[in-house]
Amino acid sequence: MATRGREICRSPVTTHWRWMERLLWLGAAGLLGFSVFMLLEGKIYEFYLKSQFEDALNEQQLKAAQHTSELLSSASVIARSAPEPYLGRVDIPRLDLSVMLLDGVDDGALRFGLGHIPGTAMPGEVGNIGIAGHRDTFFRGLSGIRKDDEIRVKTLQGDYRYVVDTIRIVNPDDVGVLDDIGRPTLTLVTCYPFYSIGPAPQRFIVQASLVR
Repeated sequence: MATRGREICRSPVTTHWRWMERLLWLGAAGLLGFSVFMLLEGKIYEFYLKSQFEDALNEQQLKAAQHTSELLSSASVIARSAPEPYLGRVDIPRLDLSVMLLDGVDDGALRFGLGHIPGTAMPGEVGNIGIAGHRDTFFRGLSGIRKDDEIRVKTLQGDYRYVVDTIRIVNPDDVGVLDDIGRPTLTLVTCYPFYSIGPAPQRFIVQASLVR
């Protein structure tokens, strides 16, 4: 009877901890499910943007000989009609990386692709084009980039090819990496280290020069 009494006394505490354990497991499963959903949503929507971009390119190529100015205008309308307006596509062939380039670096843009950093040159302009991306989604593979790798920026107005000059790690407040250095330049920016948890203390910078 004494043993049974002790078991009855312990029962509420044991039940409490069991419920806590279940809630923790449910919370962890919920966070994991949300992360997977966000990742899939970004990939699916980026596929949709790529399809729109390819449609615009195909239309442009079919009629370019006769209606170049009208066609560029039509293609631009297609680009702007997307919920997240896109500027083109960034390809790094050796890394098998191909991601849509969107306008701006807010949460919406970086969730669905790479973002053009406001205040930097646009593709096709003389200056330094700044492009940002998340290290844990579209720029995950950037950790394997090397000097002399090729980076392509494809837009509805033209194709641009860059070759990597430098790769470095800087502090977040080192915005000088986006300065115009007097020649057409492309600068890729993401957080660093790639596999750290929580806010990243540094930035991973890749700079490339335009190949004329």
